[in-house]
Amino acid sequence: MIKSIKLESASTRTVLVIAGLCCLTASFFFAKWCFANAIATQALLKEVAELSVVLAPNDPQTHYALAVLNEKTFLPEDLTKSLAEFEQATALAPHDFRLWLALGKARERRGDAAGAELALRRTSELAPNYAQIQWTLGNILLRRGKI
Repeated sequence: MIKSIKLESASTRTVLVIAGLCCLTASFFFAKWCFANAIATQALLKEVAELSVVLAPNDPQTHYALAVLNEKTFLPEDLTKSLAEFEQATALAPHDFRLWLALGKARERRGDAAGAELALRRTSELAPNYAQIQWTLGNILLRRGKI
């Protein structure tokens, strides 16, 4: 047995149309974000990662993927872009210790030992029992002469 809802008033129809449009709009943005996140996690080309950042600019995963791919080119301008993308990813997910660890390593590679130490100290606060963080922080401190 099929039941239907009678929409006799214009205001009821208008409200339902607006609700439907809101659902369609939300679905579009959600699908766009999911697509960008999915291609960012599998990106092998810098252009693909750049597209994912355009599609989902507030997703830290897209910025992280672009940072990693920029870093692999070894071009000076790409290393600067890479550091900026690591900074952006960390700003978007400030409680993700993995992003802070990557940021610390990237800062050290760019010659910013003090910035690397700050990032790794933040990482150590977020994940104090993670050995890789302690190892990386210890190496940076040793290279800076802070024993």
